Amino acid sequence: MTATNNCLEFAESLGLEPKTGGLFVGKLRGFPVGLKFIDPAGALLLLFEIRHWLKQDFPATKSITYEPEITQLLAEKKAEIEIEDQIAWLTIKEGSAAIQTGMVTRVLNSVLGTFLKAGFIGDSDLCHYCQKNKVESISVINGKVAQICPACLEEKEKGVQVAAGTAEAVPILLTAPFMAVVGALMWAFFWAAETLVFEKLNIDKVWIPGGIFIVLFVGIIVGGPIGWIIKLNRRRGHAVSVAAAILFGSLAVFVGEVFYLAWLIFHEFGVLSLSAAFRVMPAYYLHNDFMFIAFKLLTAFTAVAIAEYLARPKKAALKI
Repeated sequence: MTATNNCLEFAESLGLEPKTGGLFVGKLRGFPVGLKFIDPAGALLLLFEIRHWLKQDFPATKSITYEPEITQLLAEKKAEIEIEDQIAWLTIKEGSAAIQTGMVTRVLNSVLGTFLKAGFIGDSDLCHYCQKNKVESISVINGKVAQICPACLEEKEKGVQVAAGTAEAVPILLTAPFMAVVGALMWAFFWAAETLVFEKLNIDKVWIPGGIFIVLFVGIIVGGPIGWIIKLNRRRGHAVSVAAAILFGSLAVFVGEVFYLAWLIFHEFGVLSLSAAFRVMPAYYLHNDFMFIAFKLLTAFTAVAIAEYLARPKKAALKI
């Protein structure tokens, strides 16, 4: 019999059913339990996830007395128990031998019995969060076992959505403008340098491979700093991050273009004026080459897209 088959039979003997991600789920002595077999072909380790309804700082979790066999296994580091908010982790090492000798079943039953005596759970059919509503079946959320009613689940999902939308708005709005200025300077500097190079080489066109390089390069140096500073806010919300990246990325491009036109006026006439640059901007676009303007718009879009991509946080996880 292979190690994998042995694990499957053992999980089945406990009444645990297979779920996605190699997790086996069921209810033992009133506790929702998840089991994962880690490295079944090698030094097998069994990781039990036991759901309860106490907080980590509750007095009962601090004064647990296990049976002698469990105490000895913990002292010998052959097993480990870690108690968190509404969840306990039971790890059993040397899993293959422990399964064959029946030690796993004894240890699991003993630990669950100790948790029952300590008041880790009351009515085994109630939601572990509100402790009022009946729950018909065990859920698996983000790879974890949960006994939660629809009302509590909906409330938690709403909390995640609110956090994802608004978290860390103030730090983002305070720091992103500085990087928008940096992006604007990078935009103006690049196009000024490009203008000087084209004048010196007496060329007015860029081949497609070179154009792609310019688009990406300018996008990175303009949008990159904005996306990076937003990304530093690790608790940032999705909506605020995306909105700030688009806003300040666009602002960097617009202000950078004003800076560039101001330089262009100075380069041609020896007069430095931001207000003059702003006033001539519409005429500059209306009378310039269409392909050149389209190329600049593509570069601007790329800069904003890079800022948004870097700033966008990962999807907020539902904490169960």
